[in-house]
Amino acid sequence: MAAPNADFQFTEGHVRLLLWMCQSQQEWIDRAIAEVMKNGEQPSENLMRCREGIADLRCWGWRLMEVIEATPDDDDDEEEYDEEDDELGDFAEHLEAQWRLHRSADRRAQNPIQKLRAWLVSVLR
Repeated sequence: MAAPNADFQFTEGHVRLLLWMCQSQQEWIDRAIAEVMKNGEQPSENLMRCREGIADLRCWGWRLMEVIEATPDDDDDEEEYDEEDDELGDFAEHLEAQWRLHRSADRRAQNPIQKLRAWLVSVLR
């Protein structure tokens, strides 16, 4: 039997990616809750638990980031960190572009009844 490796350490890039993902999910959940409340309904317990879980995960990520920032670096080469920040930003933009592409692809595959309903909803707003 192979045991899992417990020597993994979070890097700043891991934590920044976690924080970005939490922020994206939080925005999506907030929009979903606003839409539900706009329709005069109450958000489900599951949706509210997801909101709380994302908030807890973000707090944990920020605490990790504080520990990482407080830990002295072995290398003080600022150019390397600038490149890493650019790479992380490019990676985040790429993920967001892929997410939008996949989200819009799902919406294009509507049947005629769904298109009519979406049009009626847009007209009534």
